[in-house]
Amino acid sequence: VAFLAACEPIEGADAPCHGCGFEADVEANVLLQVKAGRLRLKWPSSQASCIRYSFTFPLTSNGKAFDTFTLRLYNVDTLATASRPTVSWPLGTKVWSDSYAEAASGDYGGAIGAGFDQYAIYYQGFSRWPVAKRNGIAKVNATVSGFFANAAYFSLQLVYRSGKEGVSMVEYFASSFAASETLGVFAKPNPFIAGNLTVLTYKDQGKCSADAANGESSLTSFAPASLLQATTRGRHNKPSSASAGCKDANTQVYRLSADLTAAVLGDSAPGVCSNAYLVSLADGLVAKHRDLNLRRFMDVFNFSWGFIRMKVPFVFNNSGEEIYKGAYSADNLGGYDVNYWSVSANVFHRDIDPNMPYTVNALMMRQEGMMTSDGHSYVLFAPMEFVPNMTALNLTTPPKVYVPKLGVSAYVLAAPSFAFVFRYKLSSAHWAGSPGNVPCAASFVSLNSSAANCATLGVWAPQITRLGEGDDVVVESLGQLASIVS
Repeated sequence: VAFLAACEPIEGADAPCHGCGFEADVEANVLLQVKAGRLRLKWPSSQASCIRYSFTFPLTSNGKAFDTFTLRLYNVDTLATASRPTVSWPLGTKVWSDSYAEAASGDYGGAIGAGFDQYAIYYQGFSRWPVAKRNGIAKVNATVSGFFANAAYFSLQLVYRSGKEGVSMVEYFASSFAASETLGVFAKPNPFIAGNLTVLTYKDQGKCSADAANGESSLTSFAPASLLQATTRGRHNKPSSASAGCKDANTQVYRLSADLTAAVLGDSAPGVCSNAYLVSLADGLVAKHRDLNLRRFMDVFNFSWGFIRMKVPFVFNNSGEEIYKGAYSADNLGGYDVNYWSVSANVFHRDIDPNMPYTVNALMMRQEGMMTSDGHSYVLFAPMEFVPNMTALNLTTPPKVYVPKLGVSAYVLAAPSFAFVFRYKLSSAHWAGSPGNVPCAASFVSLNSSAANCATLGVWAPQITRLGEGDDVVVESLGQLASIVS
């Protein structure tokens, strides 16, 4: 999860973070020089073709002691570049969830409950210092380091806890990290700052990462073909806030409230709504929290047959781009609407788990034959017994069907029993489709005031249409469903 595009100090921190105060100036200067043709970027040589990151943070912040960190990698292209980070005393690390390795073994358990994105890897760090003594290390810092992974989104979330003060969280995007060459001696341009070379250009990055793991990496042999073959087409249309032609569907989509953001450790400071998630809630959420009577405060659905219509954002294609473009703005029209976008169909843990691919991301939706002439793509959903399980064919992406009325193909997901989760990783503040443009509700009891629809997101609002509920439409097969979509 992610909400910081630039480096910000932790409130009450005892030590500064790397790069604060000059990263924005460096980025602006590089962009100006590249546009003016005065700066020639030098591709990494074979003698120094690996790039490292490091980030140092205090073990106490504003009276709270460090508890855990999460290193998140989304859409990892060259999986050999992903490795568990190195940490300084008194930290330890573990693999929290490696969705790629799990999918390769036929396990899609990341779809259960709040779940994980199918195209992500999560590393978790923790303090080995006894809980009772953590507040006594106010002057101690810790460092997380390793090799940059070739990912569309890369961030570090820190969680601090106190028995009296509760939890505080802060997230740092990879542009905040210090960058250096292989031996950590010479500075290198950070690959997640606009105008700089991407990790893709460091041809030995996978070898360096594997060597650092002392042969323990198991990520060298599996990569979903659909992601590696994604097109490198540029922006389809200029970002627009216009709601003309936008018609709301029959299913509510919400921005997470501030209390739900804190409950799921979303990418935001306490008391603030996450701008990285939108959700559409299913019956399983009500079953999990029967005591809250959630139907009083929000719309909850029994998903069966239907489809999602989505104007596809312009995202970072880390498998094909050698120069990082940065966020879209009036001064950077070629920048990204959002670094990474996806939709996942999550299941209630007490229901039958279909154990099949459950996530579709923007690069998949931008492939040839998937997008209409006006920049829309579709995801169909159906009861799990009607969705072919592609794992039998050693495929780790959802099946596709042809939609004749639109002349495009669409991915098919098993209908969720917990929620549809839309992930927006590092949205541009200038993009009209950012969840940050949806009003923030302090509590879930006011969630109906945080609807993501035509009024708040215009044409960028994800629109979910459920069929067979009040419309006299009876759907009995995927082919019939595809023939209805228009």
